[in-house]
Order: sequence, then C-alpha cells, then structure tokens
Amino acid sequence: MRGAALLALAFTVLAAFLAAGSGAGAAPTEDRESAWLLRDLIHRVTAGHHAPAPSQRSERAEDYDVLHYELALELDSAADTLAGQVAISIESKIDGLADVLLHLRTLSAHEIRIGMAPLAFTQVGEELVVTLDRLYDSGESFILDIDYSGDPEHESWGGFWFYSDMAFNMGVGLYTDPPSMGRYWFPCFDEPSDKASISAQYTVPQEWSAVGNGLLTGVVENPLDETVTYTWEEPHPTATYLVAVAAADWRVIPDPVYPELIYHYVLPGDSSDAVTSFQNVHTMMDAFTTRYAPYQYDKFSFVGVRKGDMEHQTCVAHLRTLINGNNYYDPLLAHELSHHWWGDWVTIADWRDVWLSEGFATYSEAVFKEHTGGMDAYHAYMNTSIMNYYLNSGETFPIWDPEDLWGSTSYEKGASVLHMLRHVVGQETFFQILQTWGATYGFANAVTPDFIAVAESVSGQDLGWFFDQWIYEPGYPIYDWSWTVHSGPADTLLVRVEQVQDIGPVFTMPVDFRVSLAGEDSTVTATISESPQTVAFVFDAEAEYVDFDPERWILCVKTEIPSGVATPPAPRNFDLLPAGPNPFHVSTTMRLIASAAGGPVELSVYECSGRKLRDLYAGELSGERLVAWDGHDGAGRKLASGVYLMRARQGERVRTHRVILLH
Repeated sequence: MRGAALLALAFTVLAAFLAAGSGAGAAPTEDRESAWLLRDLIHRVTAGHHAPAPSQRSERAEDYDVLHYELALELDSAADTLAGQVAISIESKIDGLADVLLHLRTLSAHEIRIGMAPLAFTQVGEELVVTLDRLYDSGESFILDIDYSGDPEHESWGGFWFYSDMAFNMGVGLYTDPPSMGRYWFPCFDEPSDKASISAQYTVPQEWSAVGNGLLTGVVENPLDETVTYTWEEPHPTATYLVAVAAADWRVIPDPVYPELIYHYVLPGDSSDAVTSFQNVHTMMDAFTTRYAPYQYDKFSFVGVRKGDMEHQTCVAHLRTLINGNNYYDPLLAHELSHHWWGDWVTIADWRDVWLSEGFATYSEAVFKEHTGGMDAYHAYMNTSIMNYYLNSGETFPIWDPEDLWGSTSYEKGASVLHMLRHVVGQETFFQILQTWGATYGFANAVTPDFIAVAESVSGQDLGWFFDQWIYEPGYPIYDWSWTVHSGPADTLLVRVEQVQDIGPVFTMPVDFRVSLAGEDSTVTATISESPQTVAFVFDAEAEYVDFDPERWILCVKTEIPSGVATPPAPRNFDLLPAGPNPFHVSTTMRLIASAAGGPVELSVYECSGRKLRDLYAGELSGERLVAWDGHDGAGRKLASGVYLMRARQGERVRTHRVILLH
C-alpha cells in the first residue's frame, strides 16, 4: 500500500489517536508519542515521504525583477474554474532584454499585452515565454497585462482547491519539483528569489467572503451576477509561493489582546472552538517580537481551511479540523507565525536552503516554550520533540540540498543546529545573530553562506568548523565514553570519548561534563575533536559521578561504557522511544535507553496477539542505542502489512509501542 492509500491510513491512525485524547477544553497527555504525532502533523504527513530534491535557482532570475502583481480573479465555485487578469510590473536587470519567462500550469493564457499592443507568446508545459515589443535595457520597466482562465490543478496537498463550502490555494507542493505553486493559479515568475508587492481583487459568490495578503481595502457588491469583489493590498515584498486567497462564509475571530492586528477567519461551526484554540497567539507574537524583531506586517491571521498548515504571508492556511477548542496545537501555530520572520520576511533564494525557513520555524517552537515556561521547558521541548524526533527519523543526509525537502533534516536537524549554535556562541550573542539576520535580509532573500557570514560577523568567531560539519556534512556524532579517577595529591578525572558513527565526519564540539564532587556538582567543558580522545580535569576531591552533555546541547547519541568506577545509586533511566518513520515500508528505528544497573535489556517484535516474532536486542546497555527493524521475523521472512508491537523489558519494567508496516 503506497501513495494516497498510505497517506489515508496514516491520517486515520493519527486522527484516531488525537480524537481519543483531545476533547473540548482538555489537551492530550504530553508524552513522547503524542509529541511526535504532533511533529508528524507539522511535517504535513505521518508516513515517511520523499519529496523531489530541490531544483536550483533559474538563471533567468538574473535577467529581470518583478516589482508588483495586480491581480483580478473570479472564482467560479459552481464550475470549479478561475478566470483572471494580472498586470505584472517588471524591471530589466540586463541590457537587451528580449523576452520574459513566466510560469503557469494547466491554466491557459489568452492574450498578453504591453499597453494596447498584443505580444507574441508560447505556453509549453509550465513555461509561459513572452516576446517583448522591443529590447529593454537595465533599469527600464514595463507592465505585462495577461488574460487567463481554466481549471486549476492541485497535488495531494499543494495547489488550488475547490470544495462545496470553500476555495483556497496552498502555496507549496510536497511532491512537486519545484515546490512553488503560485503558477497553479496565476501567471508569475514562480521562484522564491523574486519577491514583489501585490494587490488583488477576488470576486466570489455573494454568500462568501475572500481573504488575501495584507489589508482589506475595498468591498464591492455586484448585483448583476450576485457576486462580491474583495480588494486586498500587500505592499511588502512577497514571494509567489506565499501569495494566497481563501474564500468561504467566514466568521472573524479577533485576538483578545491585539484585535486590530491579529484576527482569524473560520467557518461558522468553528467559531466557538476558535476562541480557545487561538487564545495564545498573542503570546507567541510577544515571544517572537521580544527575541527577533518587531512584527513587520499590517495584520496576522489564521484561516481555517481543509488543508494546512502553510505560512502564506499575513494569512496562514490552518487545518480546520485542528480548531477543536484546546491548545494542543500551539507549537504548530507558533511554527507558522514564526515564518513571518523566517521564511516570509527573510526568504530563501534557493529551495536547497529550505532549512533557513523550516529549521528556523521549528526552533521557534522551542523559543515559544521558553517564553512561557523558562529554560526547563525549552530544553524539554528541544530534547523530546525536536532532537529525539530527528534521531529516530533514520535520516542522515546533509541539511543543505537535502534528499527530502520536507523531512526531519530540514526541520528538526535544522532547529538543532540553531540550538547548538546558541551554546557555542552564548545566548546573548546568538539572539544578536538572529536580530542582525533579520535587519540585514528582511524583505529580501538569502542563502546559507549569508547566514554563516552574519553569525561570524556578530560573534567575532570563525565558525566554519561548526557549519561545515553540521550543514554540509551528513550524520551526527555517536559517542561512546567512559571515565576514571586517578588519585594523588590532586584527583584527576580522565574522560575517554570515541566517536563510532559510520556516517559523517569526526565532529568537533565543545562538550559539557557535570561532575559530582562530595555532593556538589561542577560543570567543566572540553572540546572533543578527535576519536578517540581523552581529556583530563583536576579537582580537589574525587569525582563520584560524571554526566556527558547533561543539558543536552549536542545533537548526538551517547553511550557510557562501564569502566569499573562507581555508578549512580539508582538506575538513570529506562525507556523505549517511539519508532520512526511510522508507518514504514523498508525499515524503522527505535531508541532504547537503559542503565546497566537495571540488568539485562531485551527488545523484541510481537504480533498484536502476543506471539513473539523476533528479538532485536538482548544484553547489557548503559546509555542509548538505536535499534532498527526491517519488517522481517527471526527466520528472515518478510512480514505482511499490519500493526506490530515493539516491546522492551528490563527486569519488571516494560515499554511498548505500536508500529505500522506497509508494503
């Protein structure tokens, strides 16, 4: 079972889980499994998917610059068609510009003009090439008027959608190369590197209203055909994938703190639940304006549509089924709001740098948690919802030019890079970097080397060693470590660290060690850059216990190797983290955590009936270990699609998780 059937089953499982624990006014239990299901939702699908590798920026982006789109669009909800005109203001960036490449998919251009003079054009596939009336030199500008119409397309997520009660667009595609989907509903130069202001008139049936980017500046009733035209103005530069329209019988829900700035559009039946589901958006706004920069736009809205979530500029498409009267989805709301700094304000110039958008937005979820719950809440969220999720994804490819555009590498590993950078340069410097990043590239476009340059300039450090390994190299460190004490006039603590990863470089990272000395804790730091490497610390008393990276500032797997020294008086931990990906097709991975003091550990696969099918791990374990399952039983036979149980046992303690195998 693949494709649409796989997606349908995955969402069925997700919906059943959430329905069981999310009644009105009550949030589901904040355990790892529910947190990871929320992460799956932020990735828009629960099954591991493989989006096409991102395309490189078009060379034509250097030839001309779109300055403004003026769009007039009629949405025919009875025929599911669009008919429109768009005036595109363009400035030449070269001498002798003879033609312009635009994008338009499925819809047909009927006539293109400069002034009153029609122009020759060709439309092949998604490319609309317009021959200009003369050669234009650098700095000269002109306006292309285009009439077009047709039946808009969509993929499983992105594109333009008609339903009986609404019509809307989704600006990017999950399975489309390139992912930009402005071309699915209006002619445009559909690359993220070309941002332009936009004014739009949307004509819809009189029982509907239309939401667009920016501010509503006009409403005109058209009694002859029983329609209404809504005019929206967005003067701020906007990437074409962030341009949006959503039409339905909307109800407006104002924010209780910032009603003139924040207000949301929902269907009538969602109005009551929306008051609670959106009640913390102003707190998210406070968190990001405090840490990043003032909000740059004239409004902010969530719009409750039947797909989501997507960070359209000033009018985020939000999955309406999540408007359910609780605040379980606050991290998702914070993620999308934060895009108005990272993605909308500072926009990537190349899809290969998507971590600058999605990694930053994922990290902003933790920033929101910190704003409301302090550093303990921040670390808990980074550990459970972000770093553990990535480590269990099975992804090991580099962040830049990722193999899966919308996978955990772009999102969670990207967020983890910011988390680690914060520790490397210090908290105050880190947020100065982000503030300078916005001030330098706000309303413009940027790529990864631009961010590295800002980070180095603000910090005054050469950070190439950090970014080279975490952005351009694959994998992450897997540390085996041990410690011993040599007694003498002074007690010397020796810590031996070996990196045992098969993928990626030997990583260089500053590592904190928390050392217990006569009941008091002391934290020391050493840079680990070789494998193996032994570092020494001298104390006035003998170390009783040592912890490696105790606050977990490093995206890594760490396993303490017993060395015959004293161990903590009680087992440190025992757990089995949920498998990922789940559902899976080829293999899935679990993280097993245990202390040697608790005795031998077993991890096995069972049928739901209770029959054991295979042992995956058995023996002593002190620390963490990734364990993979390939969907076969102990005899090497490929098992049928279905639900299976992963069960870990240590003494009296048992942890169990379900996984779904799909062929």
